[in-house]
Amino acid sequence: MTEFFRSCFSEIWLITCQMAPSLLFGFLFAGILSVFVAPEYIRKHLGNKGFISVLKASIFGVPLPLCSCGVLPVAALLRKSGASRGSVSSFLISTPQTGVDSIMVTYAMLGPVFAVFRPLAALVSGVFGGMLTDYFGNDGTEDIKKTEILPSETEDIVPASGNRVIEVFRYAYITLLGDIARPLVAGIVIAALISMLVPREWFNTVLPSDFLQMLMMLLLSLPMYVCATASVPIAVALIAKGVSPGAALVFLMAGPVTNAAAVATVWKILGKRSAIIYFLSIVTAALASGFALNFLYDLVPRADLAAHIHQDGISLTGGLSGILLSVLILYSFCGRFFKAGKNDVPGTDFFEMTVGGMTCSHCKSSLEKVLSGMNGVEKVVVEMPSGITRIFFRKGILPDTELIRKNVESLGFSMNVEK
Repeated sequence: MTEFFRSCFSEIWLITCQMAPSLLFGFLFAGILSVFVAPEYIRKHLGNKGFISVLKASIFGVPLPLCSCGVLPVAALLRKSGASRGSVSSFLISTPQTGVDSIMVTYAMLGPVFAVFRPLAALVSGVFGGMLTDYFGNDGTEDIKKTEILPSETEDIVPASGNRVIEVFRYAYITLLGDIARPLVAGIVIAALISMLVPREWFNTVLPSDFLQMLMMLLLSLPMYVCATASVPIAVALIAKGVSPGAALVFLMAGPVTNAAAVATVWKILGKRSAIIYFLSIVTAALASGFALNFLYDLVPRADLAAHIHQDGISLTGGLSGILLSVLILYSFCGRFFKAGKNDVPGTDFFEMTVGGMTCSHCKSSLEKVLSGMNGVEKVVVEMPSGITRIFFRKGILPDTELIRKNVESLGFSMNVEK
């Protein structure tokens, strides 16, 4: 038993060091994007129906560091500000599949062919789903006219502190890393267990057909929440045990996009027909992309893929980066216990509720900004992961429960008030 845990820890450390340098660099680039690319810049390009808006939505979505839960309130605001059904659907499909951080990790662990093909597949799948939604997604409800957006809703996702360089690093290594720390650790541990417990070529023996492997990966990924970055080491371990690259790509594409919260939000903001098209287009695009990637690897040698998967040593850069990544992850787990201070605001009364559907800092930030724009609100405090939210109103101002509920649900979240 002691030997098993020692081997397991060694495998976990090897995977961590292999992905750490690229992941840390990817986080930095993601921080730059989040601070210097304003959401309003994206909104103004997505209002018209048609191919160009859908293509722009997918192009904007591919590099953005938004997970499948963090993209939901952004998409809801895009729709509220007049974006077409197709462009919102395209954004929802392409964004969670990749980001600069996951692309860098994919390159480090799966090689350049996979790293280039993955964002291209996300781009094409977004355009495919968006165009289908534009042409067939109108279920009889009127398109939303562009409405006035509160000033707080047009601000950057990252709060400005006056020093954008500081905000880049804060977002990259505290906010974004904190969002994916838990699924990242889970992904590394699962990858290590697969590497240790599953015999080599087991999947080829049990599921010799590429199509059967893809179906299995699809069924495995559909009900679960899979983070675009954290799922990469799992894909690496699966390929090492005989899963085809195409089947691994199906897992990486479908997992981040098809969780229940995403489908429910699409249903709410775009309609039933658009939600069905959204789901079917993801499944179709994932399978088609899987076959295309397998075909590509049949044309080019797989030595590049094998060389990246079967790395054994840990370089000095990898070791130092692994230590730094481990420290940052540990801080994300423990940092909340060192935060002091009360949430009371003098001269105010507070309204408390529980908001469901939030799992990351993007969700928290979007909710705080929308609620802060309401009349008489002095402060909004959102506790994660419980979702307990306190809105502090100036004395004498009664909270408008229906307006609060409308604002919460406009972001794709649910609201519960205990009586």
